[in-house]
Amino acid sequence: MFNTTYKFPAISVIIPLYNVEKYVGQCLGSLLSQTFQDFEVIVVDDCSTDNSIEVVKKYIPNFKNRLQIIKLDKNSGNAALPRNMGLRLSRGKYISFIDPDDLIVKNAFEILYNIAESTQAEVVHSERYLAPIDEFKEIDSDTKFKITTFLNGPFVDKNTYLSNNLADRIIYFSQNRFLWSSCTKFYLRDFLNKNDIKFPKMLFSEDMPFCFYCLCLAEKYILTPNVFYVYRPRKGSATHLNLPLNKHIQKYLNTIIIGTQILDDFMSNIDFFNENSKYKFIALDFFVQWHLKSYLNETYLKNSVYDIDSITREVFSSLINKNSAFMSYFFNMTNIFRIQLIQSQRKILELQPPPLKL
Repeated sequence: MFNTTYKFPAISVIIPLYNVEKYVGQCLGSLLSQTFQDFEVIVVDDCSTDNSIEVVKKYIPNFKNRLQIIKLDKNSGNAALPRNMGLRLSRGKYISFIDPDDLIVKNAFEILYNIAESTQAEVVHSERYLAPIDEFKEIDSDTKFKITTFLNGPFVDKNTYLSNNLADRIIYFSQNRFLWSSCTKFYLRDFLNKNDIKFPKMLFSEDMPFCFYCLCLAEKYILTPNVFYVYRPRKGSATHLNLPLNKHIQKYLNTIIIGTQILDDFMSNIDFFNENSKYKFIALDFFVQWHLKSYLNETYLKNSVYDIDSITREVFSSLINKNSAFMSYFFNMTNIFRIQLIQSQRKILELQPPPLKL
């Protein structure tokens, strides 16, 4: 018989786990120190090969039956599948995603829960996050942090409803004012379930489509000035992974190709975008250009054009007939950015003083 007296938690915290034995203890410790303790923790292990699972198991007694560990059958390659698994198993009214090498401040859940309850928001969105001033160093009690973001301001100074006008939201997104990390937000679980919002399978950047879905579908979307998430840059993470050139190019190109298709399919099911196609282009253009900037900065300035071209041709070889319009767009934008980078380099050289003559 179903136990009608069981009380579901207010918050489900979902943590994807992969080879973070040095860091996950601090992550869990930041949860144990929360001023608001009505939450469950779902750790989804993506087949770690180190002692990450053993570290998490040691924390189970501290959470008093509020922490469960799920192990995937095989490694998925990114955080999308583990997060989706956590979503399926979650029971909380609200959802919080935390990466296992990051932390949250001690009053994070108290603040986020109170904002969501008082505003009936489906998404609470923080525009900034904390990061150590000395990057790549271990975090301890003496670590100093800075408030940072990769966004263009201005930022809100009080809890603010985002405009319900979808055109306004797309412009907001395209102006790089939308922090698309899933971890800097707080979600109503019923909203995610009702709209079947999940993380798409991508090599990286799966957060951007997920958060874009929320931006387009949430009726009550709150921006908050509160900064609650602590991001820990670390060498060897997925973000800072050194890959061979062919893997690096494949990572970016596949992300751009798959991501644009995913976003295009999503927007094609919304009347607004079918009736206002220019806003679909604006969103897709921003997604592509954002990744192209990173791709070109990290690739074209460090490798020969011949090597890049041969690998790019290989990646696109199966797409010639299916995606000719996208390929044309991609190569045009690549050349534009490459020209801009070359011009920027020339300007920098022109500013340098001439060598001294002896």
